[in-house]
Amino acid sequence: MSHVKAKRVSNYELFYDLVFVFITTNLTRFIHGGHVTAFSLFVFVTANFLFLSLWTLETVYLNQYGERDLLDIFTIIASMFAIGSAGLHMELDFEKHGLAFNSWITVAYAIIWLQYYLRGKKITERPKEYRLMQNILLCLIASPTAASF
Repeated sequence: MSHVKAKRVSNYELFYDLVFVFITTNLTRFIHGGHVTAFSLFVFVTANFLFLSLWTLETVYLNQYGERDLLDIFTIIASMFAIGSAGLHMELDFEKHGLAFNSWITVAYAIIWLQYYLRGKKITERPKEYRLMQNILLCLIASPTAASF
């Protein structure tokens, strides 16, 4: 039987969650209002997937490997900035906002990969899942279509 180690939630983690509240309220405008199109529904589902995967990856990192030290604090603040900026560029006019949105999403994935990389230098025994998570993040960063809709 595994022993579950309880960790307190820090203030910066709560603010990280609030960024996703902002993102969620911003996303709902694609399916509320006058006329919902297939494209707006596609944007809603895809963007939800991207932001949910960012939140999940960060939460897994903080719960399993986070130490609540300066590394975690500075990287989560940078991640909040990148995700919030991506949220500001969520528009149906892809020609105008697509590059900025994709760039900020890619930066957010890269920050999470950086957390794993820097924490991995301090961890003596890394489980297989640790390396797998790093590889998944690298695929998301390197793939030109991973952060686009």
